Amino acid sequence: MKNFVKILSLVAFAFIFVFSLQSCKKTDSFYNEFKDAGADIDKDNCFDVIKVSDAKQMKENNESFVLLLGTSKSSSCVNQITQIQEEVDYLGYEGSILFINIKNILKKSDDIKSTAKSLGIKSDSIKEGSLICVIYSNGAVVADSNDKDGHGEFIKKFIVDSEDSFSYVALVDFIYESEVYSRL
Repeated sequence: MKNFVKILSLVAFAFIFVFSLQSCKKTDSFYNEFKDAGADIDKDNCFDVIKVSDAKQMKENNESFVLLLGTSKSSSCVNQITQIQEEVDYLGYEGSILFINIKNILKKSDDIKSTAKSLGIKSDSIKEGSLICVIYSNGAVVADSNDKDGHGEFIKKFIVDSEDSFSYVALVDFIYESEVYSRL
């Protein structure tokens, strides 16, 4: 019986060890992919890679969160990832920013549509050109960087007037301030 318990303990330990290596590999793949594409980020970056199903569950649980969607295939997205990391470092923000890699999603229009439906955004919001930001408040979409007209005044916090483009620096400032104020 003692040998059985030892063997079972070894198997459990091996399983936990392999699982922890897999989770490291997932984070490393984001780092490697974006670093190879030219992003100026460290291995210990602010991005927490999640699946669409994770974001959908958070939405259904009426959580408030910021979600980024992008791909290293877009030089604009790679540059924006660098900008976000620089602002996070500048502010000393120690939290993480949720990220979904849409590289494989972009391959099929059905995947784009189902992802958009799961996330509560327009399917034409999901495109390769730039980083996509979706902000949820209690599970409802309150801002979508690719649908600037559909979210009223809130989205204007993040729009650079002269360029009519979404400011990811303003986004990081918003995340940082929201977290600081929630602790007060």
